[in-house]
Amino acid sequence: MSFAGLVAGEGERPPESVVYVVDASGPMVTTLREVFAELTRSIESLDAGQRFSVVLFQGEPAPSGDGEHRSVVLTFSPQPVPATRGSKDRAAAWLAAVRPVGPSRPLDGIRAALTMRPEVVFVLSRAIQRTGGPTPAVGQALRELDGLNPRSDLSGKRPVSIKTVQFVDPDPVGLMRAIAAEHGQGGAARLESNHRVLTPRR
Repeated sequence: MSFAGLVAGEGERPPESVVYVVDASGPMVTTLREVFAELTRSIESLDAGQRFSVVLFQGEPAPSGDGEHRSVVLTFSPQPVPATRGSKDRAAAWLAAVRPVGPSRPLDGIRAALTMRPEVVFVLSRAIQRTGGPTPAVGQALRELDGLNPRSDLSGKRPVSIKTVQFVDPDPVGLMRAIAAEHGQGGAARLESNHRVLTPRR
């Protein structure tokens, strides 16, 4: 199976469960439908023996009304569901109602996905908010994820493989690539968009 140019399970059995974590923030306003089309294609490729869920991260105006936004995470289902025809149709209808808004905070979406304990998490994000400069932001995020998805003392493997896609804009702090290097066996890509197809950039 694949999503946005990244493959999971190549040369071995397909993953039994996958969670897609997708940026639905304001910067995605011109490209969200294109991304959702690719997400729907990937979901359609799953067979009924596999399970999936979708996590979207975005923002909403804070109650204070001061112009700030607070992070919001939307989930299609609290746990991965069998990839039946009905589940796929419900996911497509759910995505059709989503509108992009607020800032992009992918770590919030990754946290939610890891609580579901899938085999694979695909993360697609457009922009990453700088918080204290590149090194502190990346280091702090990796330390947190190491606690949430620790390596086995016996095998050295992590329970969840996290594969990341940086969409359109370069990653200003290198967070997506660092997460993939530590948690996804190097499964990272940068994609550009022509509003019709997703193209891997090597």
